[in-house]
This record gives sequence, structure tokens and C-alpha cells, in this order.
Amino acid sequence: MRMVFILVLATACGNTAPPGRESTRPPVATPHNKSNPHSAKQNVPPRGRVQKSPKPQGTAKPAQVVRVPETLLISVPEARKLYPWPRTAKQYEPLSRRYPVPAGYSRVSLKKGSWGWWLRHLPMRKKGTIPRNFRGEAIADYQQFMSGVIDLDIGNKDLQQCIDTIIRLRAEYLWVSGKKQAIGFRIRGNHKFFWYQWKRGLRPQIKGGLLSFVKTKRPGYSRSYFYAYLDHLYMTTGTIHHRGKKQVPAAQAAPGDYFVTIHPRPIMGGAGHAVIILDMATNSSGARVALIGQGDIPAQDFHVVKNVNGAKWFPLPAPTSTKAFLWPTEFFWQDLKGF
Repeated sequence: MRMVFILVLATACGNTAPPGRESTRPPVATPHNKSNPHSAKQNVPPRGRVQKSPKPQGTAKPAQVVRVPETLLISVPEARKLYPWPRTAKQYEPLSRRYPVPAGYSRVSLKKGSWGWWLRHLPMRKKGTIPRNFRGEAIADYQQFMSGVIDLDIGNKDLQQCIDTIIRLRAEYLWVSGKKQAIGFRIRGNHKFFWYQWKRGLRPQIKGGLLSFVKTKRPGYSRSYFYAYLDHLYMTTGTIHHRGKKQVPAAQAAPGDYFVTIHPRPIMGGAGHAVIILDMATNSSGARVALIGQGDIPAQDFHVVKNVNGAKWFPLPAPTSTKAFLWPTEFFWQDLKGF
């Protein structure tokens, strides 16, 4: 069943890899010497500039100014810097271009470089891409609940699942935004484990019921070391650790916020799931719609989901409602969290 996520004390969405396993991701070169498959050029004007039409022949009419739509404001070189992981698509197509807003709606205003803005421009794989799990197997019946695949690698182990994918995205954003010191996520209890601790060789240890961070490894600063840190998080944190975070008020919901829910299950005490708001739009009446993304079990391509009626944008109830949306897991406004 797609939406069943097994939770143990330090496990996210059914992760089964044992603690202590070294990272199985292939080494990733540092940005200054890494080749990128996305070298195809596109005629995308830089942000803030305008395109002028060619001068008319034999007339004195001034050149017309064509304003550039927001969905075209990221150039291919800029996208390489913003989304530095290995990608498969030959050309850069942002999520915002793939998903135009419904008639009568406008995208919510986001500051360039913000968390929500970064998600809005995530790279897409080409239309018709079949989502696959970490083994390379096609996801069954994906047409019923997926509308597109984000161009994000998942490794070759069953690790990067639901909350793990949200952690990956947030960590990547902080990395490219020059905020590496802020890369840190909840593990046992309310403790956070930071990237700066990992790169110095510190590892979490529990002794006498107390958690401490002890230097047991050599320091490392590369992207491959960074991915080893993330793999460790995938094995030691889960939806239950993020469930306790402070609720985001429904009226303040924004791209980058995420829903975390826990449902009672007959095995191992519970199951949880997490999905993230990738983009939002509103109309003149104040009604809101959202694009929702998720990872799943087994670890699989991060994808944009679609409603049970086939719609790609989910209508969001008023903040006075208790329910947020149904797909097919029921999420409530009380489940809304943020970074």
C-alpha cells in the first residue's frame, strides 16, 4: 500500500537500513570540478531584464518591450548552482513552468532566493517519465496518483523516503544558500544533529540514556561526506521526530511548509507520512490551492501528486476548517509544520 509508513523509535517512513551503515551513494565531486549534464543552452533572459523586439524595417516605431514571465527568470547556469546534484534531464524545466496556475489564480509572492522560491523552481524530469524506486523498478499504478517527477537522485538504498526527502531538499537549499551552519535536523528526543558536527567527525552516542556527540571519525567536507551525513539522518530520524514541532497556523501556510501525520497501525505501533507544499496560488476571493510533493516507501523518485479527481492543484480549505486535504491520507491543519 503506497501510504503505509512504519515507524520505529529512530526510523523514518519504514527505513530498514541498520544504524552505522556507511553511505552507499557514489562520490559526488565538489562544485568547482563537477561536470553537469545540464549544459544545453536555453534562450532565457536573466532576471530583471527585458527582451526587445527587432527594429522594424523602414519605420520609426519604437521597439516593443516584452516582459519576461516569472517562470522564465532562472537561467540554465543559475539553475546549475541552485540545484547542484547529478540530474538526468538534458534541459532545465522548472516546476513553475510545468504547472501553470488554474484560471483566475495567481502564484503567491515569494522573495527570490527564499526557501519557497527555491522549491517553486525545482528541476523537473521530462514529461512522461516513469517514477522508479531505489532498485530501478517502475512504481505500479503511478498514473493514478503522480503528475510529474522532480529531477532529484535517490541513491541505491531504501533510505530516502517521505520525511527523508524533505530533509534532503531543505539541506540542499541551505547548502547552496550559504547557510551550511544551519543544516541540522531532529534525531533522538528534541536534539538536533548538525552538518558542522558531522564534518568535524562527531557522531551521536547514547550512554546511560543520555545523548552526546563524540569524535569518532576523521573530518570531511566534501559533497560525498555531506551525503553520508544525510544517509545517517535518514536512518536515525523519522516522521515521529518532526511531529512534535510547532504547528504553523493554517492562515500562514506557505510553500516550504509540510504536513506530518501519524496514524495508528496494527503493526509496530504506528505509521506516518509527510508531504510538502511546493507552491501555492490564490484568487481574488482569497481561495488557495497548492502543489503537493512527496517521497514514499520504498525509497522512490520524489514526485508531484495529483488529487483523486485528477487535478494537479489541491484546493485548501479555509483556516477555520480542521481538515487540510485528503489524498488518500487525510491531513489536518494541526499537522502543518515548518522550518
